Amino acid sequence: MDKLPQLIMEISSRLPFTSITMLRAMLSKKAESLLDVGCGTGLSTQLLLKGRLLRAVGYDGHGPYLVAAKERGFYAQVVQGDVRALPFREKEFDIVLCSHVIEHLSQTEGLALLERIEQIARLQVIVAAPVGFLPQDEFDDNPYQQHRSAWFPKDFLDRGYRVVGHSIRFLVGDLNIVKLLGFLSVPILGLSWLLQPIPYLFPS
Repeated sequence: MDKLPQLIMEISSRLPFTSITMLRAMLSKKAESLLDVGCGTGLSTQLLLKGRLLRAVGYDGHGPYLVAAKERGFYAQVVQGDVRALPFREKEFDIVLCSHVIEHLSQTEGLALLERIEQIARLQVIVAAPVGFLPQDEFDDNPYQQHRSAWFPKDFLDRGYRVVGHSIRFLVGDLNIVKLLGFLSVPILGLSWLLQPIPYLFPS
């Protein structure tokens, strides 16, 4: 990962009302284990779990990401495989985290994934996804990075999820401003952070 995005993630993990700190506040206090579906390089989950003694297992389909995730040293185990065929038992983990994965599947596959992770989780399922369709092609020589479906708050509300929003789409959602503008993106990210109560209350 480039140094600037990593630095921004590390800083945001210490600020209130960022995606990482919001997710951290949602984690069940009773949980002792977590399955990270589509863990990628593991950086965001490592920052998320900072200070929590959870047994974490990372699962991803892209081998080079798993190598980086394993090198971080906080996963008890990393497993390579297709998220459409999770090889875990029912109620095997207290928490199943599925952050920015479901939009990489078709709608039918995404719904099947939701059903599967709801079976695997004993206490809590946490899902993060863009609102609507966010175009993205594959990168990092990883065909799984392509976005293939659109998801809306109602899709999760109908399944009984609590839904909150993060970041205003026109500021950060439709292009990678960190990659595009470098350090010039910092004021835009700051504005997004200041406006965070709006998408939190109105995720659509």
